[in-house]
Amino acid sequence: MKNILLELVENDKISIESLARISKSNDIEVKNYLDDKYEINQDNLQAISFLNQFGVFIEEGFKVDADSRIKAIIEVMMLDYKLSLEQISLLINTDIKIVEEILYSPHNLSAESKYEVAIKLYFLFYIMK
Repeated sequence: MKNILLELVENDKISIESLARISKSNDIEVKNYLDDKYEINQDNLQAISFLNQFGVFIEEGFKVDADSRIKAIIEVMMLDYKLSLEQISLLINTDIKIVEEILYSPHNLSAESKYEVAIKLYFLFYIMK
């Protein structure tokens, strides 16, 4: 996991400063984490945990196709936030049939329709986090 982050930093895909901000940490803690010069304690536990997960998500997350990713967001909203498909469609101002198509047969929708719904879903998901 740490190797993934090291490679991203070394290849200028992300900076230590960015990782610090994303993990709600600081540059020194992130640098120590990457250099294996850290001790886990109550103050840095959350940041260390996040950095471990972030590396895996970056490496594996982009291997998932876009249709599956959109479907997963709908499923999280339904399971974790207890929203029905109807409520999701009302919140994003989209016909429920389109939301159902994304869940059950996304190949039937045009790329434009999926893109429009994805943008709305990602924004809704972002503000719910």
